[in-house]
Amino acid sequence: KKTLIFLHGLLSDMNGKKSNYLNNYCKKNNISYLCFDFQGHGKSSGEFTNFGISDWYNDLDNIVKYLIYFGVLILP
Repeated sequence: KKTLIFLHGLLSDMNGKKSNYLNNYCKKNNISYLCFDFQGHGKSSGEFTNFGISDWYNDLDNIVKYLIYFGVLILP
């Protein structure tokens, strides 16, 4: 099954309009949908000012490595 990973924007979170739209689109089209809050955003822990791009890159990198390890297809 295909999987779409949504990355929210800076100072945004996984409950925004784009994320909700894509979630509904994926449900209708039998695509797995994954979104998460980067550190310091939304419901994640920490304060935004305590993190930087390298932290958020590592968040994503760890998720992608996990999905690849378990054979999940990732759409660009």
